[in-house]
Amino acid sequence: MGFLAAVPMTTLQTASMILTGVGAIASAYGAYQQGQLQAAAAAQQAKAMEQQARLYEMQALDAQNRAAREAALLREQGERIKGQQRAVMGASGVQLAGSPMDVVMDTQRSIEMDVATIKQGGAREAWGYSTQAWAERAQAQQTAFAGSVAKQQGRIGAFGNLLTGATAVADQWYNYRYRM
Repeated sequence: MGFLAAVPMTTLQTASMILTGVGAIASAYGAYQQGQLQAAAAAQQAKAMEQQARLYEMQALDAQNRAAREAALLREQGERIKGQQRAVMGASGVQLAGSPMDVVMDTQRSIEMDVATIKQGGAREAWGYSTQAWAERAQAQQTAFAGSVAKQQGRIGAFGNLLTGATAVADQWYNYRYRM
């Protein structure tokens, strides 16, 4: 009763143990591969997000450059308008002092206000793109981290499947070998 006797295993019992072991290995490999594939997909997605972030940065720079060009163009046009005002006043015999000079100064103030508006609009647009670039990079980092976690989970899952399979094979072997 207290003594365990060894019983020879049949071919079917041996095959069952081998299939259990092979199943555990296949399951472990599947878990490992799933982790690898998820990590690779996350890496590709993070790379695409990083490229999108660079595009947003380029758009931000473009917005600033466009605003600077528009402001410079507006100043040139303003200088031409002020020159025309002076020419008309000079041709009319009006002295460039007092009220006539106030007209030129008002034109200058209007030009500067418009330039400031253009620059502010460009800065706002650039800020929007920069914010999108930052958010895209943050998402890329999260995605890359999720990929590394998936890779690690695949390894842990594979190891767990191997342990579970090894335990099942050992249990089968013990039950087949030592029946009471």
